[in-house]
Amino acid sequence: MIRAIRAGLTLVRNLGLAVILLGIFLAIFVNVRYGSVAIGLGLGARTVAEISAQGEKRRLQLIIPLIIAVALVTVALALPDSSA
Repeated sequence: MIRAIRAGLTLVRNLGLAVILLGIFLAIFVNVRYGSVAIGLGLGARTVAEISAQGEKRRLQLIIPLIIAVALVTVALALPDSSA
């Protein structure tokens, strides 16, 4: 049971990393807004997986990236669209 949970958390971390890399690609070649949203979502997924894996250890070091991810997505969605 614990092995399955760890495997699931590893999968979420790897998917989060893939979304972050996709976000960097999108920010460079397509649109910064889409890239920022993808990076924020990937960072949030990795952080939630780390919080689930570590439990109560180093709580502040895990919450700060989550706050940064939420702020990144919020700013990306709040700024006006510059494609016009």
